[in-house]
Amino acid sequence: MDVCQAPVWGLVRAAQAENPGRFVLLDVGVEGVAGVDVAGVVALGEPEVAVRGGVVWVPRLVAVEAPATGSADVLGGVSVDVSSGVVLVTGGTGGLGGLIARHLVEVCGVRRLVLT
Repeated sequence: MDVCQAPVWGLVRAAQAENPGRFVLLDVGVEGVAGVDVAGVVALGEPEVAVRGGVVWVPRLVAVEAPATGSADVLGGVSVDVSSGVVLVTGGTGGLGGLIARHLVEVCGVRRLVLT
């Protein structure tokens, strides 16, 4: 999504909140709607759907086990080890971001931070 599309997505989400079940946000990507059964996708009853290469994706939150502090672990198929490498903290120059940065250094052993 780019800056020009963001207001449209926000408008659709506001309409969805005011009229549950009446609007579907369908993201078809650069390939467009060619080969997509739009009626079938809308019939899923999901408020937001993405179609990529003919595969339908819907947003879901899933519970995962957090890795032990400073240990390498696998989280969602991605290797996690915050004690090595660089950690990016967006909003890191503000009050809450500063607290998070301090926690990462003091508790998690992070030695390289990028604060934006």
